[in-house]
Amino acid sequence: MPMIEPNQLQPNPWNPNVLPDKILTALVNDLRQRKARGEHNPHPVLVADLDDELTIVDGEFTWRASVIAGLEQVHYELISGDGWELRRMTLVSNEHGKNDPVKFGRVIRGMLESRPDATLRDVAAAVNKSLGTVANRLEYAKLADMAKENPEFPSEAEISRLPVRKVRELIQHGPGGALGAAQALAEAGEPSEASADPNSPISQAKRVYQQMPPAQRREFLSWAVQEAKRQGVSAPKAPTDGAGAAGEHRDPATPAPSPSPAPSPGTSGQDEQSEPQEPVTA
Repeated sequence: MPMIEPNQLQPNPWNPNVLPDKILTALVNDLRQRKARGEHNPHPVLVADLDDELTIVDGEFTWRASVIAGLEQVHYELISGDGWELRRMTLVSNEHGKNDPVKFGRVIRGMLESRPDATLRDVAAAVNKSLGTVANRLEYAKLADMAKENPEFPSEAEISRLPVRKVRELIQHGPGGALGAAQALAEAGEPSEASADPNSPISQAKRVYQQMPPAQRREFLSWAVQEAKRQGVSAPKAPTDGAGAAGEHRDPATPAPSPSPAPSPGTSGQDEQSEPQEPVTA
């Protein structure tokens, strides 16, 4: 098996795996013991030649532990593949730690970009994950990208810890989440310059509300009132068109947005992080 100096290798930029310190420490101790016996890493580090750089596809933490343990050389195996296959191998080979959902979503996006004819279902099958898990991880990546442009959003590290439901709320309604939309609805009940702006949060929240079926409107407002009481803010109310008809008016100059799922308790969609941010298994 070929060997190489660790400093000739570099980690790939897409690995979403996060390894707890205690596991890394255990790897380091194991490799130090092997070094004392004149041995090396038992499993080769998988490496691909990308732009004349030997890039680790699988075995990054073995490599890191080898550097810490002072191994002068490590076993490696040179492999090849396109962007899809190399990313797939990284995802399915992770046996320890757990995936950062934001980074996982970016890996999925990279796979799709490398094969434009592939579907989300193709990715799910390739990485041994459910379609819902893959779709949700893309939402995390989307929100993290939005946060780069808006300092009011949570940080990327904070986004990685959010449940899927909250991620969707932030994507749909902004940093205020569902409660922010509810408060915007309260303000939308009164004429104002902001409500006349079709791109304002008030107008956007009003349009979302107007697209809800009546039962869902009632549920949303009932929940929003309870949330407002709990957090000590003004209770929201249904916006009106000025003639007393709650929520039935749409400004003809305002284009109708595409239907959006409404945040409501107990009806948050197929995955409310009941599919948790689980460790990746091979």
